[in-house]
Amino acid sequence: MRKIFKLGVAVSIILTPLIAGAAYFRAGDSYTLRADAVVDDNLYVAGSNLFISGRVEGDIAGLGSAIVISGAVSDDVLLAGGNIDFRGETEGDLRVLGGTVLVSGKIGGDLVVTGGTVTILPEAVIGKDVAVVGGEVFFAGETKGDLLISGGNAEIGGRVGGKAKFIGEEIRIADGASIVGNFIYRTKHPDDALISSAAQIGGAVQYEDLGALGRERAREFWAGAFGIAFLTRLLVFLLSAFLIVWLLPKASSSWLERGRAFGKNLLTGFLVLVATPIAAIILCVTVIGSLAGLILLVAYALFIFAALPLTGLLAGDILANLFKNSDLKFSLPNKAIVGTITLSLVSLTPVIGPALFFLIFLASLGALSQEFYTRVWLRRKL
Repeated sequence: MRKIFKLGVAVSIILTPLIAGAAYFRAGDSYTLRADAVVDDNLYVAGSNLFISGRVEGDIAGLGSAIVISGAVSDDVLLAGGNIDFRGETEGDLRVLGGTVLVSGKIGGDLVVTGGTVTILPEAVIGKDVAVVGGEVFFAGETKGDLLISGGNAEIGGRVGGKAKFIGEEIRIADGASIVGNFIYRTKHPDDALISSAAQIGGAVQYEDLGALGRERAREFWAGAFGIAFLTRLLVFLLSAFLIVWLLPKASSSWLERGRAFGKNLLTGFLVLVATPIAAIILCVTVIGSLAGLILLVAYALFIFAALPLTGLLAGDILANLFKNSDLKFSLPNKAIVGTITLSLVSLTPVIGPALFFLIFLASLGALSQEFYTRVWLRRKL
């Protein structure tokens, strides 16, 4: 019962903003919120290109290949995508996962970024702490709190109101940099920090050997690695599920209708998962069936990869059925987004989380196999 209670709590946490108010869901090829527009509640949006110039009286959660935020947000902002440009204002925190990230706006709370290339321009002002994980990091803005950078190479040229800490390969403190507290860096060699004589560091400069990480530091490293892996997997699943329902809406709806026969799909998925590789291996060891065995193995892998993002869509459909008597309306993209995020968080729960994910995945695989059999395999004979 305790584990079930924890599961319920986890689901409730992710659904709280949906139940608490009339949140706005938008999905499509592109989405634009004009500068004179106002959203009176939370905004959840997904699409290839997102442009938000208006005001949002709540949170923003955005998923897209290119995202530009130039408006004002009263609460937190969560963004994931390829290229992200935040030049607006938020009174809460800004959390970003992207390939290329550009920040030049004003942030009332914390700034947390994971990206390939992260640039924080001089116009950026952060009210609290900044934590960045990236391959290339350039910090030229101002933070009232501490600055933590972890990754490859970094440059600090802005103002840090607290201490600054760097973990990575090489760090450069530029001429205009100002650090009120200590500057701590962990690299392979002490010379990997290039500190300009014109830079101002109010506290001490401390070097820590990156190769001498103790048990506590190792735990920190692996915790960070796990967080990055989790966010990356979540982003891939979200993009994949959204693209499937966007490009194939009719097929997705048909698959979802079939997926509601949960018990039947669960059994089918289990048989496909276990029996298919055995049959493929048997065919591969025979001279005549070796080609068929290889084709079956390739098809098996494709089915597994396709069923994984569809698992989130099926989870979203289950949640939609739980709230079918409420005022909440779930479109296909909304089911994909809400279901994927919820299931990813629930999967972090020990034992029952992975088990629940696996069961829904089996049902997803079973429904996908039956849909393929009905739409493709049977029609080939006609």
